Amino acid sequence: MKKSSRAKDQRKMDAFIQYGVVAGVQAMQDSGLVITEENAPRIGAAIGSGIGGLGLIEDNHASLVQGGPRKISPFFVPSTIVNMIAGHLTIMYGMQGPSIAISTACTTGVHNIGQAARIIAYGDADVMLAGGAEKGSTPLGIGGFGAARALSTRNDNPQAASRPWG
Repeated sequence: MKKSSRAKDQRKMDAFIQYGVVAGVQAMQDSGLVITEENAPRIGAAIGSGIGGLGLIEDNHASLVQGGPRKISPFFVPSTIVNMIAGHLTIMYGMQGPSIAISTACTTGVHNIGQAARIIAYGDADVMLAGGAEKGSTPLGIGGFGAARALSTRNDNPQAASRPWG
């Protein structure tokens, strides 16, 4: 893994990116995979997010409202877009194969895993790091899910609270 200033990098990442990068690092450590100059072009990543950087979107919107456009972080856009988990991990590990991010709401992780399997099956890569990460528990995220009636009101019985099909 290439060395980087983690504290410096974290300031440029929404929480969903941080979660995805930590999970990706753990997966790479668990895999025992050694990336070399020879195999790097055949190793890639397919990791996305269904919502992206809601937390930093909220923060930067507040900065815009309070202080105008000059108060928006120069890292705002790259800190919130869904392809940055795969981007950070491919750079960290020197992967040179495909790097993609599929965003399909609640099925994002499984779609990225499926696409990674297809990339391998089609012969475009030998190894893919795949999955998804999310951090939608912000005021905007909770408010949006509440407005869509996607949150359970069965708080007295949490075991029955899941409502995957309404």
